[in-house]
Amino acid sequence: MQANPPGAPDERLRVFATLSASYTVAGAGSEVHRCRTRSIALDRIVIEAEGAPPQNAKVFLNIPGLGICSGQVSKTMPNGFVVAIALDTRAVAKLMPRLGWLKRFLARDTDNRRAHPRHLMPPYPVTLRGDDGFHAEATLYDLSCSGLAVMTDAQPDLGARLTLGGISGTVVRYFEGGLAICFDAPRPLEDLRERLFPHPQI
Repeated sequence: MQANPPGAPDERLRVFATLSASYTVAGAGSEVHRCRTRSIALDRIVIEAEGAPPQNAKVFLNIPGLGICSGQVSKTMPNGFVVAIALDTRAVAKLMPRLGWLKRFLARDTDNRRAHPRHLMPPYPVTLRGDDGFHAEATLYDLSCSGLAVMTDAQPDLGARLTLGGISGTVVRYFEGGLAICFDAPRPLEDLRERLFPHPQI
């Protein structure tokens, strides 16, 4: 068997899985579309959805177990589309163990040891506020008792203190198209739902 070139995606590492997910189209506002995965690989993701973005459109996908990633629509189909993911060597190295974990998890070969399970939420608009007067609109995608991820163009400093729905936390990570916030202390999921959905009160 011929080995892949150094840094090339390992095509054998592919997960055939139907997972509820969502996507947004870059430059098309904040509208979020529901979809499902059919297969996930390091270089492409096959999506099932009603309708499809235009050919070559850039999209942001939110997939449970993998989080948020971006790519370009390389093919449209009657029941969905294919997203080509352009990954450099560093990104491949980061995503490979996560995709491998998802493959084992779906095969029941490993337990989900995340201290606070992540819940993929229906997308909701939220407002981020900082003590220094920072203010930004965002879309909430996923949530756990210890933090959340939002899609937003804003980029407050790492470590910045933000509040939404009366809940305070710290910016701990950026990803393409958004950021992650860690709460000051874990909170019960029901408390978070009550504070954040459907219309957060700041």
